[in-house]
Amino acid sequence: MRPYSKNVKMWLCPQAVKPQSTGGIPQGNWSNVAWQVGSEVGSYGLNGWVLNPPLGVNNVWGRSPVSDHWRTCQVKGANNIPVFTGSWWVDSWPKENDQPSPTEAGPGDTPGTNEMNRVCVDRHNGFVNSLFMDWSARKIGLKELWTLKWHKSYNVSGQWTKAGGAIPSKWPQWMRHYKDY
Repeated sequence: MRPYSKNVKMWLCPQAVKPQSTGGIPQGNWSNVAWQVGSEVGSYGLNGWVLNPPLGVNNVWGRSPVSDHWRTCQVKGANNIPVFTGSWWVDSWPKENDQPSPTEAGPGDTPGTNEMNRVCVDRHNGFVNSLFMDWSARKIGLKELWTLKWHKSYNVSGQWTKAGGAIPSKWPQWMRHYKDY
């Protein structure tokens, strides 16, 4: 994204401008820290499912199926498809069955198995900021993250939504008081 950025400060949420001194994946409470890879620092992460893998590629970073990738922004419902979201890592590949973190501090990294944790960061009192495929931006409730259309076959009425039967007591204690979606 560097060629499109006049000021790298735009990569940083005002609530998370400094990476942990260890760099890389945060340890401990990750809600107010930025990620760092080499000299690059940011606090927004790319929805990996928006990538357009070349023909013949079966997965990207082990995430599959490739048929779930959007490949273009000219799709119906683009206003509900995240491109960038506040995150403690450079990318995420959420699935509807990903579990919320048991604590506000967050888990260790769980690549390929529970990547909603990378974007379910409480930086704005129960909300996180997101840029969508129609190029609109808005705040998203933390529980609302499970209702967004992350990839083509993502079930927006999955087990962590009101439509899928989620009830407040099912959520981890730190999230129970936030709005249900």
